[in-house]
Amino acid sequence: MWPRPNAQTHPVILNTPLRNIPAPPCPPCPALLPPPPQVKPPVGLSTPMIFKSLDLARRSTADPRQLLAAIQEAGAVDQGTCVNDLEQPAFDK
Repeated sequence: MWPRPNAQTHPVILNTPLRNIPAPPCPPCPALLPPPPQVKPPVGLSTPMIFKSLDLARRSTADPRQLLAAIQEAGAVDQGTCVNDLEQPAFDK
């Protein structure tokens, strides 16, 4: 079992297409929550192919700082605060 990251050992970095933005650390995750399920599809996708297919005009316009603030305020992550700009190019292939 891997140790759970916490605000003291793992600072928060917001990844954007142009740069990484240091952010205030999130509070530690509650230890009672089960880890999220991981789904591995039966097909493989080439990472370079997906990034070449990424249309920057279709990427999310959500401000990562506002998303982080919403997560910190709610104390949890929900579908409204999740952004995956690589999902659509993967499904297009």
